[in-house]
Amino acid sequence: MDGIAPKAEEHSMNLCVHGLMLVPSSPRMLARRLLRDEAADTIRGAILDGTLGPGELLDDAILMDWLSVSRSPIREALLLLQQESLMVIHPQAETRVATVTHAELEQSLQAVGAIMRTVAHVTLRTIPPNDRDEIASAVSDAMAGPQPRTSRSTTCGLLAHPTL
Repeated sequence: MDGIAPKAEEHSMNLCVHGLMLVPSSPRMLARRLLRDEAADTIRGAILDGTLGPGELLDDAILMDWLSVSRSPIREALLLLQQESLMVIHPQAETRVATVTHAELEQSLQAVGAIMRTVAHVTLRTIPPNDRDEIASAVSDAMAGPQPRTSRSTTCGLLAHPTL
C-alpha cells in the first residue's frame, strides 16, 4: 500500500484525516491576541522606555499609522492604558501620557519598599550566612551611589534587617 497515508491508529499521536492531510484529532488552540492588546502593549512599552514622555500629546491618526491598525483598537488600547494610570483622556479634546507627581512617586516607592522588606524578611531566613554577607555588601554598594530624594522608608530595608 505504498503512497497511502498510514491510518491514524498507527501513530503515537491521535491523528485523523482532514481532507487529504493528517492532523491531530484534538484541535490545537492558537493563542489569539486582540489588536487592542497588541496596541496597548506597544504603546505601554513606548511609555516605559521613554519614547513617549510624560504629558506628551497623542494623536490617534499618528498612532494608527505607527501601529498599522484602525481607530477602534487604538481607542480601546488607550482606555486600557488609562485604567493603568498611564494615560489621561479628555473625551472630545485630547489624550496625553500621564505625568507622575513627586508625591505619587514617593508613595509608590514606599509601597515597593514595604514589599521588598517583607520579601527580604521571608527570604533571608533561607539564605546561608556567607551568602547574606555578599548580598549585604551588594546592597551597601548600590545604596552608596546617588540617592533619589525620597524618605528613608522607601529603601528596601535590607541593611536594617536583623539577620544581616
